[in-house]
Amino acid sequence: MSDHHALAHWQNTLRQVLSDYVNGNFLRVRAKWSFPIKWGISAYAAEHALRKLIYAAYPLAGHFKTGSLTAYLDQFNSWPLASSDPETVLLAALTQGYLLLAELVRQLPEVRTDTVHLEREFEAGTYRQRDPDYFSPVVRLVHFIRRQMVPHLALAAIHGSVGDLNYARGYSDLDTWLVLDEATVTNAALLRQFARKCYRSLTDLYRFDPLQHHGHMIATAIDWQWYSENWLPLDTFKHACRLIPDKLGPEIRVRDSALDARYSFEELEELMRLRYARRWRPETAYELKDYLSILMLAPALYLQAKGLYVAKQDSFQLAREHLPGANWDAMRYATQARSAATTRVRWPARSSSSSGSTSRKLGEWRRGTICSW
Repeated sequence: MSDHHALAHWQNTLRQVLSDYVNGNFLRVRAKWSFPIKWGISAYAAEHALRKLIYAAYPLAGHFKTGSLTAYLDQFNSWPLASSDPETVLLAALTQGYLLLAELVRQLPEVRTDTVHLEREFEAGTYRQRDPDYFSPVVRLVHFIRRQMVPHLALAAIHGSVGDLNYARGYSDLDTWLVLDEATVTNAALLRQFARKCYRSLTDLYRFDPLQHHGHMIATAIDWQWYSENWLPLDTFKHACRLIPDKLGPEIRVRDSALDARYSFEELEELMRLRYARRWRPETAYELKDYLSILMLAPALYLQAKGLYVAKQDSFQLAREHLPGANWDAMRYATQARSAATTRVRWPARSSSSSGSTSRKLGEWRRGTICSW
């Protein structure tokens, strides 16, 4: 494994653990149900995340000879998690990890410099005029980000079909892209504050689409200095709209993303083969939508594996041109299902606005067969 590949693997692991943390995936069940009254990280989840970070960091020692890397491995490989607060340990591993990432990236050769085209600004009036009831959760979410989360963010955007208003009513999910500033991601107290705000903001994310299969997409200002287009192709930003003033500027440093892209496509291929072998069928609306979303992402991942990083909405025609003899029946079915989904699952009255109510209601809907397609 080269120094580039070792650092890329660790960066991807670090970013995934950060994303899981701020989206509430490590919360104890009781904390999810009682938030914001209670907040607490599962010790099991924290230990699992810490092991992932350490296992991903070990190969770095063969390529980077720095005291900070040695200290990081020594500290978190022997941390007595059982006698410590799990969140304190996790926050230390994340914040010190990003400080270490920033140091190691500077030791690598210069990478490609590119430009992020994020020219449109979110205008609440446009969405209210288009469909005030349908887009009310989107407008509330943007208001919350601008009022509560902006001190922690270097960039925030909505992309995908809601970003360019080429949406399918009742089907489209809400794709957000939040880039934490360096001060927040390297300070445990600030990162803890952001995580609580981020988890609270998920209420309106799931009000818009209770069957959504992901939370906020997360990156950091440090990632911006060594960016992988496998996370989100730069071409996607031309269809997006920014939610806050951009503190990063248009310039971005992009690393080689080929290994990431090949791994993502191979992972998708393996999942499809496994499901086919097991004769898997979706049994709930949540499983069906998740499956359709994976199908419609396949052309973009295929193109990325070929070295072409384009926006998802532009990938279908380009993939057809690269695969003229392919059978597109499954993709046609997924597209028809998206177009036919005209009824959105209704959220309860606004009074049930806590994230605890969110968790309970999502559990009820996702276990049930709630699908009008």
